Amino acid sequence: KRALLFIASAILLPLPVLQILKVCICRLKVDGLSRKLLQKNLLRRFLNFSDRSRDKLSEGDLLLAMTRDVELLVGNGYMNVMPFFSAACQLVLSTTLQFVFCPALGEALRWDAALPLLLFPVTLLLALCVGHRRIGRLLDRQGNKMYKLCQHVGDTA
Repeated sequence: KRALLFIASAILLPLPVLQILKVCICRLKVDGLSRKLLQKNLLRRFLNFSDRSRDKLSEGDLLLAMTRDVELLVGNGYMNVMPFFSAACQLVLSTTLQFVFCPALGEALRWDAALPLLLFPVTLLLALCVGHRRIGRLLDRQGNKMYKLCQHVGDTA
């Protein structure tokens, strides 16, 4: 009974903490403030360049960095830390439940339940490695097209 109570509390106790963190992130407007800080510092850095250095950099480069790249960095990188941490904690708890508590309770290890816990991260990593190159090429092509568009607009203006 104690082991079952511990398992239930280990699964349920982090949920309110995660919910409170999600609400705090929304109220503190972490994503918007992060974007604002990055954009402000990029512009400040650009303005601190010498005139010669500024002439080498096109307005399109600055525009892309301040809009597309900052959005990608904050939206796809920084803001995904919390969901990743939550999923990793759930995976660790599930694995601990299968490999530690079942033998401690005198029950046999259930491979039909444990095998997906072991195969899921391996399969996910393989899919990420295979898809990473393909997605990288697509993003590079998209970035080159956006760069050309910004150059064209800059030449027109």
